[in-house]
Amino acid sequence: TYLCGGHQIDSILNEEKDKEWCIKWPTGCGALGHMIIRSSADVKKNWPIPIVLQEFIRLEKPVVYRMYCADKKLFGWNKREFGESTSPWVAHAQGAKYLQLEPPNKQVLDLCERTFYAVNLYDSFGCVDLLQNRNGSWLILETGTDGIFNYVDRNLGIPELEEKIDSSIVKAFWMNKR
Repeated sequence: TYLCGGHQIDSILNEEKDKEWCIKWPTGCGALGHMIIRSSADVKKNWPIPIVLQEFIRLEKPVVYRMYCADKKLFGWNKREFGESTSPWVAHAQGAKYLQLEPPNKQVLDLCERTFYAVNLYDSFGCVDLLQNRNGSWLILETGTDGIFNYVDRNLGIPELEEKIDSSIVKAFWMNKR
């Protein structure tokens, strides 16, 4: 992922021609504003700077995995996927469904914990989305939290996880207000 001005996009794309690239609207959620690009000419004139340029990992079957953290506790490992869809953006707002999973292995838990710590969400509340690359390695896609411009989805179709998220947010909020 790069944060760049529009003039830098073409040099990055030229240096890494073997990769596919996308840009993301910086305050978007639910894949709103995501675009696959091939040159800086694809970027709309009103696009905010810096531009979030990210390698697009095209998967045979698009799946996004998610872990939550509240007050230094990781929980709620799940995945989002489509039944029958051709959209490359695996977002609930685009029709993807959640499925709760058994807790992941230690490698994934450590990666998630380090990610929450790096973005200063380990002591409060947030989520991290991951992809599993074609070679089996895990990649951080993005992190999120509740804020002015976005929120962590709670309409998962998994009532026990929805309740856990809500109660964990409340506990984390009050723990940090002392």
